[in-house]
Amino acid sequence: AEERLQRPFHPRDALDLYAMSGQDLPPLAEIVAAAESLRLAPELAELIRYASDLLPIDRLAPLLSALEPAAETERNLRAGHVPVPETADTRKALLQGVPVHGIHLGRIEEGDKWPVSRMHRYGEEVLLLTPVGAYLLVSDAVVSRERHAAATEEFNRLARGNFDSLQEDISAAAVRA
Repeated sequence: AEERLQRPFHPRDALDLYAMSGQDLPPLAEIVAAAESLRLAPELAELIRYASDLLPIDRLAPLLSALEPAAETERNLRAGHVPVPETADTRKALLQGVPVHGIHLGRIEEGDKWPVSRMHRYGEEVLLLTPVGAYLLVSDAVVSRERHAAATEEFNRLARGNFDSLQEDISAAAVRA
């Protein structure tokens, strides 16, 4: 059912469900609990409805009925969620509380002596300097070679200097400045 978060269902998804419907399945309550804990009850219900239009999966009709309350609860939770607009600007993403990803740039010698992680801003970029290494923080999925090379160059420049002179701790104020 997770595929639905990435794309519309395909006939092969229906075939997968059809093949599974012929197997010994866990009790309905366990399947519903798993779908609920993964927050995929609406998608699983949609997959069952989709597959039932294409293939004989009558055996899963009780599962669809059992899923509906969990699916409705999840749909209501999602309806109340106001998504944060996507941004390619890492600093804005950090300020908005949007998750960012770190691309490892290298190990920091004696970084284990640091009590905290630090952010280093340069240009439009942000490096996260931690006791275990340095990371280019990004909010977009694709990072160009040039962007990565510039971050590596900045990290190496800092490594030749003194990391201890950096005063910024992780905070929104450090990102805003």
